[in-house]
Amino acid sequence: MSCGWPAYAKWLLVAGGYLLLFLWVRYHKIALPSRSLALAQLRGLRAEHGNNKAVGEVLDKAEEVLIRNPCNLPSFLTKRTWLFLWNGAGEMRAWVLMHRAERLAVEGADCEQVKARLRGALADLSVLPEEKRRVWERALREYQDLPRPNEPPQPQKGTTQEEVARVSGEQGKPTEEGEGSSQKGEAARQQPHGAGETGKRNGQGAPGAPNDCAREKALLQEVLADLYDARDREYARLLTFFNKGTYLLLLTLGLSLLLGLLWPPGLWPWAYPSGPEPLFLYLSGLGGGLVSRLFRVVHAKSLPTDYGAYWVPLFLAPALGGVAALLGWLLLKALLDVGALGPELQRLLDPPGAYGLGVALGFSERLFPFLSQRLETRLEEDKKGADSKAGDQGGEHVTVKRSE
Repeated sequence: MSCGWPAYAKWLLVAGGYLLLFLWVRYHKIALPSRSLALAQLRGLRAEHGNNKAVGEVLDKAEEVLIRNPCNLPSFLTKRTWLFLWNGAGEMRAWVLMHRAERLAVEGADCEQVKARLRGALADLSVLPEEKRRVWERALREYQDLPRPNEPPQPQKGTTQEEVARVSGEQGKPTEEGEGSSQKGEAARQQPHGAGETGKRNGQGAPGAPNDCAREKALLQEVLADLYDARDREYARLLTFFNKGTYLLLLTLGLSLLLGLLWPPGLWPWAYPSGPEPLFLYLSGLGGGLVSRLFRVVHAKSLPTDYGAYWVPLFLAPALGGVAALLGWLLLKALLDVGALGPELQRLLDPPGAYGLGVALGFSERLFPFLSQRLETRLEEDKKGADSKAGDQGGEHVTVKRSE
């Protein structure tokens, strides 16, 4: 970087370079993996359920959203534009459509596959809210005659149809009393032991009873609806968090650029003639924020796995450190001017102490709030002192009048 460059060119180079780095990382490390995962799932569903017409129509819509127009862009914009406008909306819509296709595919599954998926659904209930998870766990275990967790196996008992009907939205057929009930009891006594349960599990119920396989398919569809809805909501929440982080990063870079261009030494050199170079002060804070984040990543015992949301603090920490260095230097000068800090800290306003202060402000998450709180406390003390002095002067004035 040539020293002969104007100040605005240097700031544009730094802010623009950081922005381009962010766009490149977002494209190659977040957008492309997210899109590749959705494409792999889409192709797998096509290979598995390609003969199902209803499922194929839904997958066609998902492909339209994911491949041909991932950002819902107008026709006059090129497909490469999604590098700058990507927000995860295309992947979100594609996942919702693919989940709908998986629910439709249950209709074409055989009974054994449905039973296996119902058992597997018990392991996925942790994504549901606590109340809904308890209801579904109880319903699925009772429907499949499974013992509850931390309980010994109980003797075989009938299924609680009311619980299953309440969760799945189906209403069980009420048992008729009287002659019909007596006939059913007599038929049950004439059957060999276990024949009724075997017939129930094979979907061969008594004449007039609902088909167990159809009931299990309906139950599985309702379970999948709740599971997929919970996953889609979590995915949308993480995308919202990531998009908020993108907005904050753009705002932070814009603020940094304005602070650098409007820094007092640039317009009024006599204001702080011995002050630090604002660009180097900003870079020192940016470096402090980067080092802080590197320490956390290196010494972390476990790293979260999510849909790109973990990148947000990695993007924001250096930019926040740079802004904190610039604003923290101004805050320190204000504290010294009002006498809230000792005069020995005056040396931190001038280089090289100012650059060390920038590193500390970028690295520490508590230093800038501490300085801000210290200034607020001093202003409150000055206000109370002024009010007390005004009250004392008012009392003396009244005393003088009475004495006269």
